[in-house]
Amino acid sequence: MKLTVDMDTATLGEIEQFEIDAGKTWEEFADGKAGVKGTMALICLQERRTNPKFTMDDARAIKVNDIESDAADPTPPKRRAKAAS
Repeated sequence: MKLTVDMDTATLGEIEQFEIDAGKTWEEFADGKAGVKGTMALICLQERRTNPKFTMDDARAIKVNDIESDAADPTPPKRRAKAAS
């Protein structure tokens, strides 16, 4: 499974459902604070675009080795701190 979610096309409803499923805000997830449950919620967001009946239980059944991502870690990159001047 390739994990690719274009957040530029996400609806507010998708982000709201992500936050419900993850138990965290999108900002917490983007800061790397939502862990596995956040990754599962992201998979649900992606899969529900083509299969509205996809559930967190479906995501729980996915093996870690079956997840492909553009990065080694499927979570969004953390914000970079500005360099001290």
